[in-house]
Amino acid sequence: MSSTDTSQIDLNPLEVRQFPGGEPYRVHISRDAHDTVWNHAREAPPNQEVGGILVGDVYRDARGPYLDIQAAIVAEHTRNEDTQLTFTPESWIQVNEVKDTSYPGMRIVGWYHTHPRFGIFLSDRDRFIQSTSFSQPWATALVVDPIQDLEGFFLWQDGEPKLAQEYWVGTEKRDKSMARPGADGREEEKEVKRAPLLPASPVSRAAFVLTVALAFLALILLFGYVYLREVSHAEDEQFFVRALDGQRQMLQAQQQELGRQQQVLDASIQEMQAVEKSLKQVGSGQAATQEQVSRVQDNLQELRQLAAALQQQVAQQQFVNQFGAQPLSADKTQPKQEKK
Repeated sequence: MSSTDTSQIDLNPLEVRQFPGGEPYRVHISRDAHDTVWNHAREAPPNQEVGGILVGDVYRDARGPYLDIQAAIVAEHTRNEDTQLTFTPESWIQVNEVKDTSYPGMRIVGWYHTHPRFGIFLSDRDRFIQSTSFSQPWATALVVDPIQDLEGFFLWQDGEPKLAQEYWVGTEKRDKSMARPGADGREEEKEVKRAPLLPASPVSRAAFVLTVALAFLALILLFGYVYLREVSHAEDEQFFVRALDGQRQMLQAQQQELGRQQQVLDASIQEMQAVEKSLKQVGSGQAATQEQVSRVQDNLQELRQLAAALQQQVAQQQFVNQFGAQPLSADKTQPKQEKK
């Protein structure tokens, strides 16, 4: 196990300078650097971790060494995997270029990253980064939770990065109450890291649960509406099918009735034609009167007109059966009675 501790800092090469907070506390961060970190944290998507590099230097005063963070560099080209932040090689190139250009007299003294909704702690992956990239005894890690408005610095103590008891932002003294109590415990780290992405406050959780419930209810109503619409369409289709079947049966019955009437009318015409022929061929002793001949001819003419009308109705009925037009009225299908 590593035995890195802040007590191992070599005091001899350190420049003597008064601690900015007026007291010999371990960590100080300027207002500008602090604002840069928080602006970056709040502008990021709520489900995405972001981070960057802290630059400054290590100094000492009459009370001992202290860390003065003077600026923060936002890391670009980072990668998020399973709610964990990864500094890619492109990220390191970018932050070093910014440091060399904008802060040539400073050095990298730590890093910062966010834990949206998870609280203040260092995961196993965070500890690995701290031990490999920031293993100097004076290096620090700043963790920020922009959702719960929490923050905390981690310093090397007894070979492990632990939550700092107090620190300074500008001239304002702060302590670990700004972080989740017990955040430096490993068991709580695992529990918090695996916690679901739920709002932190009871009111937020209630609103979140209500939103999920309303969304689920809306989904159920949508499925119900689609189901009822499909059932209604099926019932409408069945109704139209039954109506069409009924109309088809009625048209077939009317067509059969017209055919029967056509047969009766044809028989009547044939009979009248035979009577007319007989009247014309009778002998002089049996000659019919002109009145009888005229009556027969009138009846025959009327039957022919009825036959023509009936044939027209039969043609219309056939058109209806073929193209689905409305059936003929029943009062137009009855032939007139013969004159006697």
